[in-house]
Amino acid sequence: MTFRSILKFTLAFTVTFALGMGTAVAQDYTTGTVEGVVQDESGAIVPGATVSITSDRGVRRSAITDNEGFFRAPRLPIGSYTVNVSAVGYNDLVDQQIQVNIGDSAAFFFTLESTSGVMEEVFVTGTRRGTWDFTSTTTGISVDVVELAEKFPVQRNLTDIALFAPGTQQGDLAFGNLASFSGGSVAENAYYINGMNVTNFRNFTGSSVVPFEFYQQVEVKTGGYQAEFGRSIGGFTNSVTKSGSNELHGGIYMVYEPDYLRNPRIDIPTTGAWNSFDEDDNFELIGEVSGPIIKDRLFFYALYNHRDSTQVDVSRSRWIATDDGDPFWGAKIDFIPFDGHHFELTAWTDETIVKTSTYTFNDAGLPREEVDGSERGSYVGDGFTHNGGRNEIYKYTGVFTDWFTFSAMYGINRFERTAQASTDANPIVFERITFANSSTTIGNWTNSTTSEGRDKREAWRIDADFYFNLMGDHHVRVGYDQEDLTAIESLSYTGGEYWRYHLCRDANGCFDGQLAEGEEYVRHLIYNVGGEFKVEQSALYIQDSWEFSDNWRLNVGIRNETFKNLNAAGEPFVEADNQIAPRIGLVWDPTGDGKNRVTAFYGRYYMPIAANTNIRMAGSENYIQEYLRHNGFDARTPVIDSPTGVDYDNPLEYTLISDGQIPDPSEIKDQSIDPLFSDEFILGYEHVFDNDWIVGVRGMYRDLGRQIDDVGINPAIYAWALENGYAEEDVNFLITRDEPIVYVLTNPGTDMRVATHLLSDDGSLVWMDLTAEQLGYDKPKREYKALEFTFNRPFDGTWDLNGSYTYSTVRGNTEGVVKSDNGQDDAGLTQDFDLVGVMLNADGPLPTENEHRFKVWGSYQPVEWFRVGGRAIVQSPRKYGCIGVLPNNTFSDPQRNTYEGRYDDDYWFCNGQPTPRGSQLESDWLTQLDLSFTLIPAFAEKMPGQFQFRIDVFNVFDADAKTDLDEQGENFEGQGVGSPSEFYGTPTAYQTPRRISLVAQWKF
Repeated sequence: MTFRSILKFTLAFTVTFALGMGTAVAQDYTTGTVEGVVQDESGAIVPGATVSITSDRGVRRSAITDNEGFFRAPRLPIGSYTVNVSAVGYNDLVDQQIQVNIGDSAAFFFTLESTSGVMEEVFVTGTRRGTWDFTSTTTGISVDVVELAEKFPVQRNLTDIALFAPGTQQGDLAFGNLASFSGGSVAENAYYINGMNVTNFRNFTGSSVVPFEFYQQVEVKTGGYQAEFGRSIGGFTNSVTKSGSNELHGGIYMVYEPDYLRNPRIDIPTTGAWNSFDEDDNFELIGEVSGPIIKDRLFFYALYNHRDSTQVDVSRSRWIATDDGDPFWGAKIDFIPFDGHHFELTAWTDETIVKTSTYTFNDAGLPREEVDGSERGSYVGDGFTHNGGRNEIYKYTGVFTDWFTFSAMYGINRFERTAQASTDANPIVFERITFANSSTTIGNWTNSTTSEGRDKREAWRIDADFYFNLMGDHHVRVGYDQEDLTAIESLSYTGGEYWRYHLCRDANGCFDGQLAEGEEYVRHLIYNVGGEFKVEQSALYIQDSWEFSDNWRLNVGIRNETFKNLNAAGEPFVEADNQIAPRIGLVWDPTGDGKNRVTAFYGRYYMPIAANTNIRMAGSENYIQEYLRHNGFDARTPVIDSPTGVDYDNPLEYTLISDGQIPDPSEIKDQSIDPLFSDEFILGYEHVFDNDWIVGVRGMYRDLGRQIDDVGINPAIYAWALENGYAEEDVNFLITRDEPIVYVLTNPGTDMRVATHLLSDDGSLVWMDLTAEQLGYDKPKREYKALEFTFNRPFDGTWDLNGSYTYSTVRGNTEGVVKSDNGQDDAGLTQDFDLVGVMLNADGPLPTENEHRFKVWGSYQPVEWFRVGGRAIVQSPRKYGCIGVLPNNTFSDPQRNTYEGRYDDDYWFCNGQPTPRGSQLESDWLTQLDLSFTLIPAFAEKMPGQFQFRIDVFNVFDADAKTDLDEQGENFEGQGVGSPSEFYGTPTAYQTPRRISLVAQWKF
C-alpha cells in the first residue's frame, strides 16, 4: 500500500466508536506517534518543510519532511497538540489541533498553498483521531476514559471498560468482577498502568486498583498483540493516567449510589443467601487539580478520592455489615528539562482496611417467609481485611534523533494480604443436617481464614526504537524487562480448624456401611501454610514493522521469556528458560485506495507460573481431611470451641493431603516440564464507506498448546514399581484411599521424569521415568473459535452508533489457570488433572462459552445542554453438566476405583451415569439495557468552569436472568455412593437488579 493511501484511510476513519474507541495498536505502553505528509495544492510533495508539534504540557517536537514529503514525531505523550507547518515559498499553516492517543500512530496530510494563494488544510480539521493504525494487527479498543464516562452508562471500573470490546465477556462472579478475553479464563490477562505491570501475581485474578478518575486513557487488547507484550494468553488492559499542563485545571466529582435506588436482589436457597435483605450504599467525593510548577518544564497532577461504602449481607444465620471507607489518592509529576526528554513519576495508593462486623441472625431458625430481616441477633465479632498498597513508577523517555528513541522504567507495586478478626481463636463450624445441600453457620467466627501476607513487585524495563530504510521502511523496536516478585504468606483456618456436621441420608448407610441411615458424622479439616516465596521473570524482544511494497506491510517479532520460581527455602522450584514466542502479522490493502484492509496474524503467548504454585506446592503446607463420629450437637447454639464427643481414634475416613514439610523439588516437579502456552490465528477484513460508516469481520482461533498443573501420580508409581521388580504387596499402599496423593507439577498428558522416596526403605530418592500411558491423563484441550462482526458510525455532533456481534465456542477439558465450575482461584493447581477420574467426561463447552454476544452502544445529543447515552447487551446461556460421585464400576480394578474416588463428589457423573460437561443444563439468555442522561442546567452558564449532572440507570427493565446454576447433582455418602442434591439446577446467581447512580461534576 502507498503511504498516502494509508493516510487517506486513517483520516477518513476519524473517530471510530466516537471516543477514539478504535482498533487497538501495538506501538507503546504510554506514548503515541504522529506521522504525515506535507503536499501542495496540486498534490505534489513538499520536501524540506518544517513541522512543529507543541502541547500544553511543554512537549515540543520538530521534524523536517524528507524527499517524499514525509515526517515522523515518535514517542509523544498522549494528549492534545498544536501543529504548525512552514516551507519556503508557501504560506504557513498554523494552529492545527490534533490528538495523540495511547499506542496511536496517527497519520495526517497537511496541504500548503503557495504565497500567492490561501492556505488550507486537507483532511485535518482538529477532530480527534481514531487509534486504528493501518500497519497493526492488534484487536481491541482504545478509549478516553473521561469522555467515555460522560457519554455512555459505564460502571466506574476497568472491567466494565474492557467489556465494550468485542470478544470480552463477564467472568464467573466467584472470582470477583473480572472479564474473560477471547475465550481465556479471567486469570489469564495482564494489567499495565503507565508501563508498569500491576497484575496480581499470586493467582492472576485482577490487579492493583487505580482511582477511576485517575485514568486518562485505557487500551484493551483482545488479541494480535506484538512481541513487546507478554505474560498473558488472554488479553491486556494498558492504561495511562492523567498529567498536568501549562494551565491550571481542577474538578470536583460526586458519585452517589444509595440503596433506595437499587431494586432488591433475589434470594439464593442453594447457599442460604437471603439477598433480598441486603443493603448497599456507596458515596464518593473526588477532587483533582493539575497545573504547572515551572511553565513548559515541570507539571503536577493530584487526585484525592474520598470513599464511603457500606454493605449488609444477610444469610439464614448471619447478618454481616461491611465498611470500606479508606480513601484512594494518586499523583503524577512530569519534568521536561529540555525538548525531547521527559521524566515521569507516578504514585498512587489502593490501600484499604475493610471492616466486617458479624452478628447472628434468625436465632430461632425460622423459615424465610417468617422473617422480615429487620433485626440482627447477637454480636459475634469484627474482622479486618487489609488490601492494596502504595505504588510508584519512574520513567524516562528520550528522543535523540529522528531515527532513534529510548525509554527506561522502574517501578514498585505492593499489595497487602492480611486478614485478622477478634474471633481468630474460634474454629469454623457449619452444619448440613437441617439442609442437606446448603451449609448453615453455627460457629462463632468472623473470617474463615486468618492470614498475614504481602506481595511486592520490583520491575524495570528498557526499550529502544530505530527507524530506517532498507528495501522498504522499517520500524524496529527492541527491549528487555525484568520483574522480581516476593510473596509472604502465613495462613490458616480461623481457630486452626474447620468442622461441618452431616447426616447420613443413604438407605444403605454411609462410608461402606460404617454408619446407618440417620446417623450423624462430622467433616474435619486442618489447614495452614506459610513461608516467603520469590519469583524472577524476564523477557527480551525484538519487533520489526516493515513496509516492503506499496500494498503490503509485514510485522515480525520474537519474544524470549524466562521464569524462575523459588520454594520457601529459597531454592529453585521451577525454571523455564528460552520460551520463544514468535509474532507474525501481515497487512494488505487490496484496492490501493486506503478504504479496505485485510489482516492476518499468528502469535504464540506464554503464561508465567503463579506464585500461588510456590506457596501451595513448595511451602510448608499442612492439610488434613477426616470424617469422624460424634455425639451430636445443638444446632441453634453457636459453637465457640471445637466440637466435643468426637471419636478421633476411629475415623470413618482419613486423608493426609500434605504433612507440613517443605518438599524436595525433585519429588514435586517433572524434570521435563515445559511452559504453558497458547497459539492464536486471526484473519480480518475492514472497510470504510464514503459516509464514514465502518464495518469489519474477523475470525479468530486460539488453541491451548500446553498446560501446567499438578497431577496425582500414585497409580503411575504403582505401575512403574511393578514393572521394575517391586513386589505387589509392598506397593499396594500407593493406591489406597488413606495414603496421601503424590502431586507433581507437570504438563498433563505427557511423559514425566520425577523422583520419590516412597519406594526406598531409607528415604533416599528413586528416579522414575513415567509414561503418559502409565499416568493415564488426556492432554489438556481448549479451543476458542470466534467470528466477530463490528460496525461504527462516528459521532457527527448529534449522534453515533457502535456495536459488535460475536459468535464463539470454547470447547475442551480445562478452563485454564482457574476453574469456574467450583470457583477455584488456585492458579496452576486447580482440581483439573488431580485424578484421572476427575477428568472423565470433562470435555465439553467450557464456562467461558457464550455462543452469541450482541453489544450495541450509542449517544444522542439534540441540544448542547442535554445528552442521552445507551448501551445494550444480549448474550446466550452458559452450559452445565452434573457433578457427583464416581461410580464403583468406573475402573476394572476395585482398588483403583477406591483410589480414584477420593474426591468424593467432584466427578462428571450423577446417579451412576456419565453427565459430561455442558450436557445437562443451561442458564438464561442475558439481556440488559443501560441508559445515561446528562444535563447541563441553565444556572451552570453563570458559574465559572463547567458543571453537569448525570443519571446512570443500569438494567433499566430490571431483568432477572439466572446467570449461574448449581452444578452439584449429588452429595457424597460413601465410596461410590451419593444422594441427589435438592438444589441441583437451581440458580446460584442472578443478573444484577436495576440500580441508579447519581453523578455531579464541576470542572475548571
